[in-house]
Amino acid sequence: MDKPEFLPTSDQNIIPENLPAPTDKYKLKYQQCKTEMKEGYKQYSQRNAENTKSNVTYKQSPRNKRDEKCVQDGEANTDDLTTLDRKALLQQGYADNPCDKQQRARKLDAEIVAAEKKKQIVAEQVMTDHLSRAV
Repeated sequence: MDKPEFLPTSDQNIIPENLPAPTDKYKLKYQQCKTEMKEGYKQYSQRNAENTKSNVTYKQSPRNKRDEKCVQDGEANTDDLTTLDRKALLQQGYADNPCDKQQRARKLDAEIVAAEKKKQIVAEQVMTDHLSRAV
């Protein structure tokens, strides 16, 4: 009874005798996967390096410009600034970002469209209720 009974007799004879131990099998798969991951990461990092070289010219954000102005003003002005002042300047830099304004406008538009769809669905449901009661 060392052979499984649920297999047909033709399938029972197919099992090879010199199978490697499962641990060796998984170690081999792990090593293969590990080398593939390393090679993939090398290719990925090379592509990113090429992309960053081609996209060297970026516009500087207003926040970075403001930070540079603070650094250029010197150490005397930084002593006058408290942590709250620094936080306010940082928040103002984020608020002045035009991309943020566009994102907020798109989000507001999406919320308006969602509210209109909700109203339309409710109106349709009310109409179907009224029509079903009339019949």
